Formats: sequence, C-alpha cells, structure tokens
Amino acid sequence: MKTLFVLRHAKSSWEDDVASDHDRQLNERGKKNAAAMNIFMGKHGMSPQTVLCSTARRTVDTLAYFVSTIGDDVPVFYDESLYLASAPSMLERIQMVDDAAESVLLVAHNPGIEELACDLAKTGNSSDLVRMQTKYPTGALAVLEFDVETWKEVDFGKGRLLHFICPRDL
Repeated sequence: MKTLFVLRHAKSSWEDDVASDHDRQLNERGKKNAAAMNIFMGKHGMSPQTVLCSTARRTVDTLAYFVSTIGDDVPVFYDESLYLASAPSMLERIQMVDDAAESVLLVAHNPGIEELACDLAKTGNSSDLVRMQTKYPTGALAVLEFDVETWKEVDFGKGRLLHFICPRDL
C-alpha cells in the first residue's frame, strides 16, 4: 500500500513586480494556511517518508511550515522539473520514488497538481471527489491511497481519495 499527499503550494503574493514567477513568495494568508495545514496533518498522523518539492520559492516556503510534521530526517528532493509540471510529468517523477518509502508528499503547482490528483483518484469519498474536481485552491491537500507494492505501479485511475482538505475547512 502506498500513500500520496498532494499539496498545492499556499497562497503567494503578486505584489512584487520585480520578482519572477519562480521567485514569488507566500503572502500572509498563505503563511497562515500552510501553518494550519501542517497542524492538521500532524493531528491526523499524516507523516510522509519522502518529499518531492518544486524549486519555486512558494513551494519551498510552503514546505518549510511542515518541518515539525515531517521531521528533519525525511529525505526532501527539490526538483526543478516539478515547477509548473504537467500531470504526466509529475506522475513520472512519483514513479521514480524509492519503494522503501510507503508515503510521499508532493508539493507543486496548478494546473498540474489538480490534474494529477483528479486523474489519479478513481474512487473515494464522493463529496470530496466532486469538491476536488471543482476547485483545487492554494494550500489544498489531497490524500490518495494506492493498493500497490511499488511506486512504478501508481498510475492514473488507480488511486482512492481518502481526504481532500482545503485551508478554509480548517
């Protein structure tokens, strides 16, 4: 059994006209929401054994709020290819994860992150599936489970959505 935590970065700022998209930082709401999502994951025992994170500042800054939940002994892979990646590209990266990890946290961007979660989830809580397919806001987290032995077996339509949590739910 493999578990994938699919986290869209928290709300970022558009106020700095000089910063490139890659360098945009979190705004105050994003910081508050990332902290709240970290608390939620901790309370519910959601602790990934590996992390895949885009190199964009807003994803790296979002992940920084999760250190208390994931711990500093969990391997974190900052991957430039995850920056604005498509769902198939993200899936390829997930399929390369070491099988010793039973759970992975992916921190990335829309539209790819939403497409990935929606394309992976075949079954699950019907109201959460509809909410996720309708809108995947910044800071939202999908928790998917796969009845597989290896990450290479994770594929579109094979996941079961356990939870879809948005910052406004907390």
